[in-house]
Amino acid sequence: MDEKKERSLRRKAIRWMLDGLKSGVILKRLGRSRAWLSKWKKRFDKLGWEGLRSESRSPHTVVHRYDGRTRRLVIQARRRLERRKVGLIGPEAVETELRRTRLLRQIPSPTTIKRILREAGLIKVSRVHSKKSILRMKTAFIDCAEADFLFAVAICIVFS
Repeated sequence: MDEKKERSLRRKAIRWMLDGLKSGVILKRLGRSRAWLSKWKKRFDKLGWEGLRSESRSPHTVVHRYDGRTRRLVIQARRRLERRKVGLIGPEAVETELRRTRLLRQIPSPTTIKRILREAGLIKVSRVHSKKSILRMKTAFIDCAEADFLFAVAICIVFS
């Protein structure tokens, strides 16, 4: 149900309560639970008509966000890895590099490292394959399978 209809039901329920209608009758008319009516009556008592608006369900604060120093060290570790001639540069490699340098007490997870690198523009978002490229991949796979079959038949003929 959309917010406008829901708020309309809440206002109707509160008006009926203020008019003296019993809660059992209100609940039957609206098809709602006793807990629903209790919740909105408490909100109305506390905040008035404005209290009948839905509140945001998103968190009010970020539970854990790494500080600028940690983010900077992650990016520096990635750039160090990129300068090496040979080696890995992915999130796990960055995590290993951060452990090796011992500059951080708490090392971010590979997922967090990947998010930090993506936000810094060091990782490109992987592109979704088009239908055409998927068809080419399937065709190439079928061609390989046919070649394997023909090779197996040729070997059988030679050795029989």
